[in-house]
Amino acid sequence: MDRGSRSGGKTLEVDVPTKLLKGVNHILLIKAGEEPLVADIPKPDPPPVAPSLDKDQKVSVVQNDVKPVTFKGEHLDQVTRVLFDKTPLRIVSQEDKQIVVSLSAALTARPRGSVQLQMLSDGNDPVLADLSVIAATVPGKKGK
Repeated sequence: MDRGSRSGGKTLEVDVPTKLLKGVNHILLIKAGEEPLVADIPKPDPPPVAPSLDKDQKVSVVQNDVKPVTFKGEHLDQVTRVLFDKTPLRIVSQEDKQIVVSLSAALTARPRGSVQLQMLSDGNDPVLADLSVIAATVPGKKGK
């Protein structure tokens, strides 16, 4: 809270939970024998931008393939960690519009119709990225 130029430009900092200040724009401080001080309560910092993935992405790999995969979306540069269950996956590269993640052998060891990777960012809910692992075909063997 800034006292401004009326009182010499001194600053008073008070740590008050945001929920207690809901709807409050100013504060009045009174000290016996001194002029009351009215100050503006600064607006809280905006929440961090939440990453999001483009809708209807179909990202898939063949069983036992550990190549990096790319997910497209918005604000993906805000992602700090990617998890498969509780196992972290390595972020190969990331930009605002895309993130490239290296897959683990445990993730691609068996076919999976769909698995969700969690993309975590500071101050936001996890973003769930769908990935499918397609069964490997054996050369020379025909399906039924």
